[in-house]
Amino acid sequence: MNFNFRLYGNLDYIDLNTLKEVEGCIARTENSGSEGYYTEVARWNPKVNKFQRYAFCKFLGGEIEDTDALTCANKITEELNKVWGENSSLIHYLEPWSEE
Repeated sequence: MNFNFRLYGNLDYIDLNTLKEVEGCIARTENSGSEGYYTEVARWNPKVNKFQRYAFCKFLGGEIEDTDALTCANKITEELNKVWGENSSLIHYLEPWSEE
């Protein structure tokens, strides 16, 4: 299974498998506030010496067969954190990614 994540800052896409190769990231499931759930990804930015929101993928349910939105988002978040080995509850409050 592969999903496309939107990158903060320019809204280009990065696919799940490519995202797994990016170092210095953490992921968390977030409620969208209206419908569905997100897998939010933050990345350590050494230029500003802090984590910033890096990418996100929204789930409405059904993206993974026979699962609701929360289950989909949780599965992808768990898959990413198995690679990166961390989790954080702070992602939602972080600034968007910036190259500056």
